[in-house]
Amino acid sequence: RNREFEEIDEATPVCDPDDHQESSHCAGDEDNFVSCPVDAQWTRWSEFGRCSVSCNNGTYTRVRTCTEQRFGGTPCDQLAGVRKEVANCSPSYGRCPEDCALSQWTTWGTCNRNCGHGVKKRTKHVIKHSKYGGKDDCKQLEDS
Repeated sequence: RNREFEEIDEATPVCDPDDHQESSHCAGDEDNFVSCPVDAQWTRWSEFGRCSVSCNNGTYTRVRTCTEQRFGGTPCDQLAGVRKEVANCSPSYGRCPEDCALSQWTTWGTCNRNCGHGVKKRTKHVIKHSKYGGKDDCKQLEDS
């Protein structure tokens, strides 16, 4: 606050017009300290983790945490944004190897002879050929 003043003798001024202010303590002084609110904040993102697969397409994840508010600031549950981020990844290995696949054995066929020593056969069929370096062990297609 400011005070008005009058010089007693204008010819020899004694008062400094800029030195007539009065102050009083408020929030922030030693006896009446009040902390300012500090809002919750997200920490920096972590690095992305490993891809969830070693071939084909997968996902990887990164996270961050919330540093909680203090002194009445905005809490974590009111922050914009998410705690976890998931992104697509494709490892450098490319497509996953696919092994060949065979059907189940068929039922035994009829004997090739009516007397003496004959032979019956059963077979398997390739239902999927190997790809991308998969096992190609689809060799035994006939049994007798």
